[in-house]
Amino acid sequence: MIEQHCLDVIESTRFDSLDEGEQERLMVLLIHDFAMGSAASDTEFARNMVDKELLGDRGYTLFGRTDRSRSFDMAVQYNAMAITASIREDFVSGTHPGAILFPLLLAQTERSSLEVSRMLDAAAVGLKLSLLLTDAYGKAFAAKGFRPTTALHAMAGAAALSRLQGSSPEDAMKALSAAAGMVQGLAFAFQEGSEEWLVQVPLAAEAAILAVRNAPSMRFYHPNPLSGERSLSSWLGVDSSSLTASPEALKLTRIGVKKHPVNSFVQPVVEAVLRTGVGGHPDGDVAEVLVVVPQEFSAMMPTLASTGPFPSPNLGLLSIPASVALAIQGGGLVFSDFRRSNDADVAELASKVRIEFSPDLKQYDVHVKVRKAGEDLEQHLETSAFYPSLQEEIQWTFRQYPHPIPWTDRVLQWFEAR
Repeated sequence: MIEQHCLDVIESTRFDSLDEGEQERLMVLLIHDFAMGSAASDTEFARNMVDKELLGDRGYTLFGRTDRSRSFDMAVQYNAMAITASIREDFVSGTHPGAILFPLLLAQTERSSLEVSRMLDAAAVGLKLSLLLTDAYGKAFAAKGFRPTTALHAMAGAAALSRLQGSSPEDAMKALSAAAGMVQGLAFAFQEGSEEWLVQVPLAAEAAILAVRNAPSMRFYHPNPLSGERSLSSWLGVDSSSLTASPEALKLTRIGVKKHPVNSFVQPVVEAVLRTGVGGHPDGDVAEVLVVVPQEFSAMMPTLASTGPFPSPNLGLLSIPASVALAIQGGGLVFSDFRRSNDADVAELASKVRIEFSPDLKQYDVHVKVRKAGEDLEQHLETSAFYPSLQEEIQWTFRQYPHPIPWTDRVLQWFEAR
């Protein structure tokens, strides 16, 4: 039963139970999301989460700000919004667990003055539950038009937060059960190209908080919220009875980091194009951009190959041609660039992007060739670019955001001294 798999994860997972690769990846994910949240703190989405009456010089960390929140809930919601507004958060199978998990656990660590090791224990629990739930339900949520990130990671976040507060594994499962019922009630279809999914993330984090707060008061709760009658499985039409939670499937090394605010299948192409050095230069002499991707990418066609016009400009972030065109023109990408996805000059350059498939490429491997007047620029990119070592991530992070990042030094010092 899937509930037993979840309980096993909650009972057995600690930071020191992870292998060396998983421990390092957890550090990478924390540092990456804290930095991307800080970098996105000046976006309108993040600023709108601030209630100035709750600000002070003491309290909870707000990414990218020197003032702090006197409210646990506001800090969690703000930090969740900041991470997801960067659109460069962690990723696994199309979902982004850290945007919900890490703000919850950071705020609880500050509230109770906990050791870093306690936060990392809870983070490991939450991430492994996220992997388990994503494998079980991610595709079914997406097929129904719902966003898996918010539903699944609210449940994982509730269990992780409950454990960090010192609850028993059984009580953590009760919190997960409460969250499972809440996300079913809150679920609504994802509107392609709109931006309401950004608002869903802090809402999901708050759902996790409410589940944890109210679970101890529940005398009659759903003991099988995932597999029983009127459960997540029955609602989604998923047979979870055959689910196995193998150690390999739950390895944190499956979780990567996004370097660009695009779909995870688009980002390797954008990264490879920018590594050719063509970005930021006049694009009139670009004759063609040949993009070779793994055969598996064909399952996402025609979306990945669309050159527009797009019903909403934001849909350009799902398009290889549009994202490549914007990256070439700007020498990089930020989310606001996609407002120009339907502009004539972007569409013209996007029309020069040609996509081919290769059975020799795997996961996120890509090869690009930019043909310009008088020269060809080529770049081969391996999947490993999005699964960096800790040292690689530290170097990349501080190039992206050179300002002090809350908690990063403390977490790294603990990791190095352990």
